[in-house]
Amino acid sequence: MYLLSHNLVDKIGVFIYNNSYILVNNTIMINAPDWNQPEERAYFHQISPDCISKLAEVVTTLRNGKVDVETAFRAYEQILRYEIDDPAFLSFAIGNINELSSYIAKGKTNIRVHRNDVDELWFDVDEE
Repeated sequence: MYLLSHNLVDKIGVFIYNNSYILVNNTIMINAPDWNQPEERAYFHQISPDCISKLAEVVTTLRNGKVDVETAFRAYEQILRYEIDDPAFLSFAIGNINELSSYIAKGKTNIRVHRNDVDELWFDVDEE
């Protein structure tokens, strides 16, 4: 529930009563459940060591010619779907699979997918 002071209403000069507003003790109570509610969501996803290990196996089998690119991609996608619940993080990781694979091929083990407040996504990799 959100509160607006009666003074603010006086300054605005217009007050509209509807199902979303209630006046209590000279204070407007905004009772709209969808009114400016900030969305809670994760700002990063740490890719687990187990997931990185499984992805590294796919990179190795692809590099050794034991699987083709399409099979490797499907294996990567399946591993990532099991690992990442957030649809935006998952879509980013799959869409940038070449970048992710390059970090894994270089032996990087501390990889995160980050999102800022304007929904830009990127990988963050610790130099080891």
